[in-house]
Amino acid sequence: MGEKEEDQIQQIALSFVKGVGPVLAKSLISYCGGIANVFSTTKEKLLRIPGLGPITANEILKKNCFDRAHQEWEAMHKKGIELLFYLDKKYPYRLKECHDAPILLYKKSREVLNHPRILAVVGTRKITPYGRKVCQEILTAAKDLNIVIVSGLAYGVDHLAHKTAVDHKIPTLAVVAHGLDRIYPSAHIPLAEKMLEMGGWISEFPMGSEPDRENFPKRNRIIAGMSDATLVIETASRGGSMITALCAEAYNRQVLAVPGRVGDKASAGCNFLIRQDIAALVEKIEDVSWQLGWDKKEAKKSMQRSLPLHLTTEEMAVADLFKGSDEIDLALLHASLKVHPGKLAGLLLRMEMKNLLEPIPGNRIRWLGA
Repeated sequence: MGEKEEDQIQQIALSFVKGVGPVLAKSLISYCGGIANVFSTTKEKLLRIPGLGPITANEILKKNCFDRAHQEWEAMHKKGIELLFYLDKKYPYRLKECHDAPILLYKKSREVLNHPRILAVVGTRKITPYGRKVCQEILTAAKDLNIVIVSGLAYGVDHLAHKTAVDHKIPTLAVVAHGLDRIYPSAHIPLAEKMLEMGGWISEFPMGSEPDRENFPKRNRIIAGMSDATLVIETASRGGSMITALCAEAYNRQVLAVPGRVGDKASAGCNFLIRQDIAALVEKIEDVSWQLGWDKKEAKKSMQRSLPLHLTTEEMAVADLFKGSDEIDLALLHASLKVHPGKLAGLLLRMEMKNLLEPIPGNRIRWLGA
């Protein structure tokens, strides 16, 4: 087994440790200086990590999760599924900005997770004729915008968004609430297979995971986090679409909503989002394009950040991590650069004095350079 395979097994193993979620996992990797060191450090050092108690430390040191990790690695490769670690270049950079982003993603898809333009489209499972009409009109008109459509492969708006995208050869990605060894609901298998031609499937859940109720809110945060904006076509005042919209707002992403008639329960959620100034009102694809600053003539240009001249090698390494993003988590910055915390603090202070970046609440760093 090669070095890459061993790294992936360690990554999977960490995701299986009881009591370790995405936020704590990133802290562990940062404090220990790498994924391998997490399992080789002492209990005394583990207990110095904020949020990690003796029970979780014992779970890490037992390494019982490695047997299951080996099984998972073999199962995913048999299914042709790729693993993305949150420090990998192919990991969705938009999602990486979110503090609670999963450390692992399982994917079976084309390389469109970091496409310059990604739009999430969500809504009710009980779509009305009005919602169906608006969804089809907006997405049909989006075929010339060079975008990727993300949704959750559920009944209603999700299914229609994926199907309309496929019909018009728009890449589309399904973020699912179960392992990629199955498709749920099974009625959507034919559509899901067609999606693989230009898009594909993504999940944070390992093989064998059922579409349990508690998985769907977790799925929704990924839909919101990996997209430039979330468009709510039609939704009641409660439900998964509202969760996705509020996640997008929390991640400082654009929220868009199609208005409905006053008193119409199917559009109550959309009207609420617009009324509370959480979402911008959208009636057609031009509204989406205008809100996001997407100009058709610029659609095929990649997202690039111009860097100030005369940066040192170390400063260039820091600046490179901000590509496609204005903010980054300090723990992620440390884990990516793999330098001593004291050295990193000095480097960041020098760059702050040069007005290249600034610390902001939540242990995050904001890029100020050109």
